Amino acid sequence: MKKVLIVILVVSIFSGCKFIDEEKDITRISGEIANHRNEKIVVAYNSVSDTVQINDEGFFTITVDLEKPAYIYLSSNFNNLVLYLIKGTKIDFTADFNDFNNSVKFQGDLIKINEYLNKQNITINNTAFNSAEFLYASEPEVFENSFNKFNDELNSDLMRFNESYLSKYEKFIEFEEYRLKYMSLSLLLQYHNNIKEEAHEDLNYLINEHTANIELNNPDLIMIWEYRNFLPQYVNYKFVKKVSEEETKIATVAEYASALFEIIEEEFNNDLILEELYFVFLDELTSNYGVNDMHDYFERYKNLNTDKNKLKIIEDSFNIWNRLSEGQPSVDFSFPDINGNIYKLNDFKGKYVYIDVWATWCGPCRIEMPHLKRLKENFKNKNIEIIGISVDERKSDWENFINRENLGGVQLYAGGWNNELVQHFMITGIPRFILLDKDGKIISANAERPSGKIEEILNELEGI
Repeated sequence: MKKVLIVILVVSIFSGCKFIDEEKDITRISGEIANHRNEKIVVAYNSVSDTVQINDEGFFTITVDLEKPAYIYLSSNFNNLVLYLIKGTKIDFTADFNDFNNSVKFQGDLIKINEYLNKQNITINNTAFNSAEFLYASEPEVFENSFNKFNDELNSDLMRFNESYLSKYEKFIEFEEYRLKYMSLSLLLQYHNNIKEEAHEDLNYLINEHTANIELNNPDLIMIWEYRNFLPQYVNYKFVKKVSEEETKIATVAEYASALFEIIEEEFNNDLILEELYFVFLDELTSNYGVNDMHDYFERYKNLNTDKNKLKIIEDSFNIWNRLSEGQPSVDFSFPDINGNIYKLNDFKGKYVYIDVWATWCGPCRIEMPHLKRLKENFKNKNIEIIGISVDERKSDWENFINRENLGGVQLYAGGWNNELVQHFMITGIPRFILLDKDGKIISANAERPSGKIEEILNELEGI
């Protein structure tokens, strides 16, 4: 997170939540919350995120060293508030935690702007995005109707505000137009990712209409969360479109990363925006897949980086994954099979080991099973042991599945996620495949899937 000066004061003496402050350059938010339940409030803007505790009397104050105008996003439990502040402004508000947005009352600077934003926020909070009428609509026409109705309501409110306050708040209105635009685009791209590929064509005209003349390289928009949220969704949309149009098969993490970063470099030319996108995707890729094939992208990010705290997040991820790099020893796990026989990694010394970490409830795991059976058949006389390790919480689910599907080979039960294998290999998603050498050392902590190129890799191993 960006290092800024945030001074949090829990205030016990108030006078109607008003303050006298001679420091004209200080930007401050103060609040008095009824029925608060001792909640914490998350305060986020730009790349900053922090928390403040509401005191026993329901008061809090946040003082921020702010140089440029910014949207400030406050959230606590299911309540949220969007504010707009510029350097030196002070705003106080009161609210009832049980009816938060409907009860908000502002005092201080920029009251009209923040009343408008709260009204928009009520509209947003009252919209059932995760419904069959919106983001989960089976037909694009149903989504489009809800989408257009939502946009019309927000834009009508902005138009009324514009008519009353354009001369006074021209810069805010410009930012707000961008904020609403990128909020809508994010919803549109999210729905695009939800629906079946054959329905994409019905939606493309709407996407083309809304993405025409968008600003992808305006660094002033980085302070708008809706814009930052849109950026990776846009990259993912372009990725899906490119793969579909070019009929490209992405079979490895390296190919996936290469395609993503190629799109980023093609579409964006501003260093601040490139920095944001490199951080988002490096963080996601290294967290989920490790650091193999990521070093060139990390070097590019280091050259772009202006935020040392974010740089440390990626550096830490690389450092953690280094213990899972090629040649490092694997943990010597110990798990039972369906008959209660205990197997340890050391039992397979002298053989290559290919591990499938899976669970009966995991759809993608099941998709890999026919490919896994074929792999076992093709390598049954080779110097390799292919082992299934289940992380099912209920042993009976695993046992029933093993018997029903007649799964052969070495099938072990890890008893859920809390075990040495999952922790050592930092497994947060399944299926996960791990390839070890004949001495139990790592060849790949995030190996190719059976449906991918694993056979090619295995055939190249010495002494298999």
